[in-house]
Amino acid sequence: MHRSMASLGASTPSNTDEIIPQIKAQEYTYTRSTFTSAPTKKADLKKTKIPFIISTTILPINEQPVKRVESIPRCKDCKAYLNTYSEVIPPGYKWRCSICRVINDSPTPLHSYGGSLRVFSPSENTENNKRVSTNPILTESILEFVSPSDRNTPPPASLVFVVECTPESIEKGTFSTVLRQVNEALEYLNDPHERATMSIVLVSSVVELVRLNEDTLVVDTISEIDGSLPMLMDTEYVSKIKDLKSALPEKIAQIEAYALQTVRQPGNNFGLSLKLVKALFHRGAEVFAFMVTQPSLNPGAITKPAPGLRPCISFYENTAQSLLESNIAVNLYILTAKTVEVPSLLPLVEKTGGYIRYYPAYMGHYSQDIEALRWDLVQHMSLDNGNNVYCRVRASNEVSIRRYWGMDVQNDGLIRLARLSRGKTVSFEIDYDDDLVLEGLTVQIATIYTNSIGERVVRVLNFIIGLGPTAIDILGVVHGIALKSLDAEISQKGTGVKTALRMACEATECTGLQGNMSVFPTLIHGLIKSKVFRSASSDLRGIIYWALLEQPMKTVDAMIYPTLVRLDTDVDASETDEIVLPSPMRLSGNVVGADGVYYLDCGILAYVFIGGSSKSDLFEGVQGRSTISSQDKKCEKIRTIMDYMIDGRVSDPVTYIVHQEGHSFLLEGLQAMLLDDGPSPVSAAFPEYYNRFVSKGYIK
Repeated sequence: MHRSMASLGASTPSNTDEIIPQIKAQEYTYTRSTFTSAPTKKADLKKTKIPFIISTTILPINEQPVKRVESIPRCKDCKAYLNTYSEVIPPGYKWRCSICRVINDSPTPLHSYGGSLRVFSPSENTENNKRVSTNPILTESILEFVSPSDRNTPPPASLVFVVECTPESIEKGTFSTVLRQVNEALEYLNDPHERATMSIVLVSSVVELVRLNEDTLVVDTISEIDGSLPMLMDTEYVSKIKDLKSALPEKIAQIEAYALQTVRQPGNNFGLSLKLVKALFHRGAEVFAFMVTQPSLNPGAITKPAPGLRPCISFYENTAQSLLESNIAVNLYILTAKTVEVPSLLPLVEKTGGYIRYYPAYMGHYSQDIEALRWDLVQHMSLDNGNNVYCRVRASNEVSIRRYWGMDVQNDGLIRLARLSRGKTVSFEIDYDDDLVLEGLTVQIATIYTNSIGERVVRVLNFIIGLGPTAIDILGVVHGIALKSLDAEISQKGTGVKTALRMACEATECTGLQGNMSVFPTLIHGLIKSKVFRSASSDLRGIIYWALLEQPMKTVDAMIYPTLVRLDTDVDASETDEIVLPSPMRLSGNVVGADGVYYLDCGILAYVFIGGSSKSDLFEGVQGRSTISSQDKKCEKIRTIMDYMIDGRVSDPVTYIVHQEGHSFLLEGLQAMLLDDGPSPVSAAFPEYYNRFVSKGYIK
């Protein structure tokens, strides 16, 4: 049993400083559940006080090639696909569905291995199927096939760059930087058939549409919409990237000159730009929105702070739903020194399947900030994401799915996204309708999407949760408590920490704190110290909230309890040339010496700390946000370590270089992530929190 798994009642004492790194070394490619073996009785599940939450990444970043088949038979009753956990009934012309257990006919024999099972057992089924069959449908848990009903060529990918060109954006150099970095990143666009198109929309107090197909620069201005939208033809503003590539640098230079020469009134009309995108792109698009200031003009003006994590206006939620109907996804790049009220903008990302990147105090003239944006764009554009996505989760008949995180679900259980990003993780909570007379709970996630080469692909992901003696995944439980606590924080600001502590203490009444569970209070301590529950800026809280819901599971684990390693030691190699990481250290300032160089991985953020008496010349003269490149020989070692630690993430964490004698705000940011030090929301120090935790003092 892996260290991240714990059987209830385990009593082996262990060193907590050793357990946490071993637990966090567990790999999660596709799925994770709070229970690795769940109770069979509904009452017993309730007694554990642990939510039954499953998280899944449908399109992981670094997955092995998925086996393809021509097609997969479906159950006549529940429409689930035949899979490795289904029972083949002798002599092989019938099969029992793993979800609803209805018996289905097979036109050709599948296989025959003996008599039918007394109790439905998905684990025994897959063992038998793999022993006697070579059919991938019966031996593989993940399969793909090209949809036979979607043979028409889908529309090409359409990229829409919505770039803020307010006076503030121009003055800080952000406007010019964005245009130039978009041009460079397009070289890495995952577009094998070179069919993709692009458009550029400028946003200030008005919205301007650039006619990219004209020989000279032509810009159409729209300042308001009265009634219906004006008659606009998308062909006037859309250009094929392949045809535009050689002329794009000159075109961008013309746009820069135009923006600099035009007198602009204050104000950000971002809402109007979204309505125009909706009007122009009827067959789908992916919006890259670069924002510097808060939307201040109607439609979509944000005139007051968001109440906690809830949007302060409904405009962007309604607009997101409208965009989704046209298969338009929205990605947000927040490049600002001020607050743009991310919680109010988040529905654009959540509902459409986009992503968000946050660069506080961004300076367009600063070379490190320029490179950070370029590298992020390159990483995102090179991915093979899914577009025009439909998804459905099915689970054994005796259970229901009571709650989803990371996606919106229609009344019939169908999930719709304009875009399914690589690494996007969704979670759902299982509830028992009755006691389970099974030997395993089966879950199937079927997703249909368009890939980068235009195929309409159906991916079927199957997995089981064992039933019997109860065992849990400790990181999965902490993640599940985090999701439930975020729900509480949205309902009422300030209740997230209370919910996390109450749920954690209740869970330990059943699990105890022996063995691997001895680190559970420490992990919960990391969770409640997260800035999503503290008096941080609404933008930062919104970003963390979104990441905890949708980022890959390993990223979430690093956000809850970061990993600290020392860099100025030799990186040894094993006999097989496998990289051996420096040993993770306790998250305390007491272990960070002035003579060392350290790397702190916080999931979506990372810090490199250079001590005042360190002999290292790494990042000499560099402070703040930086990109660590393997092309720099000095950084080769740290990049090797970093690549290993962030493997499976969509993009690099936003990385800050911190010198001991440098800027105090950078040091404060680093120190806030050293979770074993300083006060928490409920205590002055960790021992005080821990003593109250083990005495169940947080249960109310």
